[in-house]
Amino acid sequence: MSPTAESTLARAPASGGMAPLVAALPLALAALALAAIFVCALIGLGAPWLDLRSLLIVLGGTCLVTALSATPGELAAALGALREIGLRERLSNDALIRRLLELADALRRRGPRALDAAQALRSDHFVRRALDLLADGPGADEVSGVLASETATFAEGADTASGLLRRAAEAAPALGLIGTLVGLIEMLSKLQDPGSLGPGMAVALLTTLYGAALGHLALSPLATRIERRADERVTAMTLVRVAAEGIAAQHPTRDIERRLNALVHPETRVRHTGLA
Repeated sequence: MSPTAESTLARAPASGGMAPLVAALPLALAALALAAIFVCALIGLGAPWLDLRSLLIVLGGTCLVTALSATPGELAAALGALREIGLRERLSNDALIRRLLELADALRRRGPRALDAAQALRSDHFVRRALDLLADGPGADEVSGVLASETATFAEGADTASGLLRRAAEAAPALGLIGTLVGLIEMLSKLQDPGSLGPGMAVALLTTLYGAALGHLALSPLATRIERRADERVTAMTLVRVAAEGIAAQHPTRDIERRLNALVHPETRVRHTGLA
């Protein structure tokens, strides 16, 4: 590998800009509520479209139902996966393959010292874990086994996270209907005073609106996005595992290239020049 390529491997940024996704489900729901209030204020809708009781019924009820449907372990796994998914923008598959091939070629030419040229990749904790394993010098089977286990743990957490959001998306409209019943009960209890029917009517209508919007316009699309990002992350982790396994087994770099390209879409496959 040329000095220019090694310099690129050492200095090039490992990811794009920061892109926070979500840290926790309650925080995400609270952010959605604040965003709704802000948008309403901006477009001048104001009080007719905002009702604190309706927000509490829908948001609070959705958080409670979702939390009760999961064990503490599932919540912890889901939050860990969400942090892993939303921490930062990562390399595209073709860029990651190029970096891994450059690393493999550098290790074949220079030995373990080439790991010092991989600092740009160390910003990704999974790649850092792979590099640490390679530095320790275990067999290829052990490297592959450890990284495969970590990938499976992440995938399980991501499935749990998307599942919790799907449950929340199902619960939100139901909580909206419960709020509608609460508002109707309040209206019926004040029929003798027609002037006081407005607050009950507001709760009855707005909770349905909030529940439908939260479930179908926010939580369901967010769950879909998490599933897509998780699939992308699993593919990237698999690329790192396969590359690390090939490096540990001292396979030719061209063989590692073929194995990596077999894991991605043909349009993103890499044909790297100057490899051993």
